[in-house]
Amino acid sequence: MAKDPVCGMYVEEKPDVIRHSVEGKEYFFCSNQCLDEFTAPEKELKKLKRYVAISIGLTLPITVLTYVMLLPTAINNYVLLALATPVQFWIGWRFYRGLWDGIKAKTSNMDTLIAVGTSAAYFYSAIITIMAAGSLTSILRVRQLSTTNCSAPIAVIFLRCFLWDILMPIDSEPQANTLQPSGV
Repeated sequence: MAKDPVCGMYVEEKPDVIRHSVEGKEYFFCSNQCLDEFTAPEKELKKLKRYVAISIGLTLPITVLTYVMLLPTAINNYVLLALATPVQFWIGWRFYRGLWDGIKAKTSNMDTLIAVGTSAAYFYSAIITIMAAGSLTSILRVRQLSTTNCSAPIAVIFLRCFLWDILMPIDSEPQANTLQPSGV
């Protein structure tokens, strides 16, 4: 099994797996996202910075509105859902792409867990919000949604990726041990 040079996940060296050759050496990747980060790290870091800022910018008001009821419950729930939607489907799109890459390779990876988990929280919140709109008793029972459960993990994961990329840049030779002195 080959190791993805970006995320470190082990990838089977099958014909349908994502791969890239550099100077005759072949690298295997768990997803197109890892391939993009490997081939164009500066571009991906710039995109990652933007995604971190947007996801945190939307997740902070979600967190505040979840725990501090500033609006009536029904309106609050719609606002929470409106704020969580771009985080889930625009910022989090890379996890859906990774999920699809995993399905094509007949494997699962961390993208699978993130896409399924945050989608469950998002769609639960959406269903509860829409169903509560038609019923006064439902509105009274539904006080808080789990939109924080779908947007916060995505924001934290992007922040972690951003910090990781700054502190641990991708080495062109992933197996090279940079701590070992030369000539040893």
